[in-house]
Amino acid sequence: MPMTPQAKSTLSNTIYSLRAHLLERFREQTVSMYRLQIENIEDAELSEEATIKRTRLEKWIDEQVRAENKLPKDRPALKERFLMEVVKKAAYTHLNRHIYLRLLEGFGLREKLLTGGWSSQSYQNLKY
Repeated sequence: MPMTPQAKSTLSNTIYSLRAHLLERFREQTVSMYRLQIENIEDAELSEEATIKRTRLEKWIDEQVRAENKLPKDRPALKERFLMEVVKKAAYTHLNRHIYLRLLEGFGLREKLLTGGWSSQSYQNLKY
């Protein structure tokens, strides 16, 4: 049975809302993990691994901004745009991995990791 226009609209709005929520959560996590709100990396008190990753992220963003060849006043907006590009890539990679795992579970090619959600045995094993 085909979906009604109202059902299609509701589904579209729900997906859009979930996408926006996922991206905002990934952005918040990225800013928190690398303490991007602290401008000077030495003051961020990051682990060696996090410092290396933050440095790589900042260099990539700076290179993208430089390639845009815009006025200095436009650079903060460009930095945010390129940060969101990284966040989007991380979010869709994460989501794709979940989808692939769920498909593998459905075909019986992988142990149940996602099936059952929070109450799944795999999730329970991850709890501290």
